[in-house]
Amino acid sequence: MLAVIFSFRGRINRLQYLLGLAGLFFGSFVFCCIVGAVFLALGLAVRRSVAMLIFGFFELLVLLPAIVWISFSLQARRFRDIGWEPIFVIPAWIIATAIDLAMAQINHRSGALPFFAGPTILGCLIDLVLTACLLFWPSKTYSADDFLTTEPSAEPRPATSAWSTPPRSARSSPPASATAVFGRRGG
Repeated sequence: MLAVIFSFRGRINRLQYLLGLAGLFFGSFVFCCIVGAVFLALGLAVRRSVAMLIFGFFELLVLLPAIVWISFSLQARRFRDIGWEPIFVIPAWIIATAIDLAMAQINHRSGALPFFAGPTILGCLIDLVLTACLLFWPSKTYSADDFLTTEPSAEPRPATSAWSTPPRSARSSPPASATAVFGRRGG
């Protein structure tokens, strides 16, 4: 089951992505509440500032990396379902966000939102567009040919047994005078 949560393989549709995000939010909220209650009880026994410091380090070292990992896992599977290659899209998104934050720090007054010193309006629009794509972009329809592996060689592969289908070059083609016949039995 943990392989489903932490894996980057496969595809998920829009509903599964939305439910995964909701589960991630709910799970991290419950986990924080439980761990916070434990550390609050510990804080009553020891100094409160020490307990809060330990709780903060625990969140930074355990909870935050798990949330980031699961979030990237969900995004990678959803991007793959859309038909985009997640190995290119996710790093480009991270780089665009880092550049946007750096530019906002360098020149804070030129387009940064006034209520926090984070991303600029352009960075927020990029995040909004990519998040909307993840939530609303329809899944790519796949055919059976998308799952067949092809070999790079130009020569057809020989049949492995008497029961397997022969390569296309060895198959007999219909005569040129044959016409297409419609219906169940061709009549």
